[in-house]
Amino acid sequence: MLPATAPSQSVHEFNAGRPGQVETISVIHKGYFQFESNFTPAYGGGSIMLRTGFIQNLEVRFTLDDLLSESSSTPGGFTAGLLMHIRENKGKWPGMGLAISLSVPNADGLQMDAGQVDFVIPFSKSFTDELFLDWHLAASYPDDELAFFFASLLGYGITEKLGTFVGLYSGKLADGLSETSISMDAGFTYMFRDNIQLDLNGGIPVSDKGEDPFIDIGLVFRLPK
Repeated sequence: MLPATAPSQSVHEFNAGRPGQVETISVIHKGYFQFESNFTPAYGGGSIMLRTGFIQNLEVRFTLDDLLSESSSTPGGFTAGLLMHIRENKGKWPGMGLAISLSVPNADGLQMDAGQVDFVIPFSKSFTDELFLDWHLAASYPDDELAFFFASLLGYGITEKLGTFVGLYSGKLADGLSETSISMDAGFTYMFRDNIQLDLNGGIPVSDKGEDPFIDIGLVFRLPK
């Protein structure tokens, strides 16, 4: 992703929530529809998210997971959520948002009794027009157990169209590094059009329980431009 969270950003400037594991603070404005999709060759599938503005500083989003997965003929689940923009990224203090979502797994029908609620507080801080840091703190409530997570991303705009990033993120936080899933990801983004972004990224485990290595391909487009 390019450093679209810079203080000079126009309120209608294109901003993607991917790649990387960090939640964005930037909402889609009313009247716009943004589609964010990915394909992970190792898993033979991907997901697609629809984001659209609801009211000022608030968007709604819907996600279908595990599309085209080789291991399943049905989508892996459905997620619905809200993202609120709380504070601009300007001055000494970082920008801030709040995301709330409900995920429901799908195994021969949506399992509402196995739903998972997630609360994410994202932050974003620009150091220059090209360099920025995004991070978030998250809490998840699956299976009657509260779990905590974090993610961070350092991004750099190489040119007006080409960007790069490196990030660090966790699975469920546990006592000690050896018990916590810590992984690292990195990649590139390219603005193919004013409203179309392509990305290529991948990740590797950092701790013993980190996620398996992966390569991911992404596409984001917004209507209208």
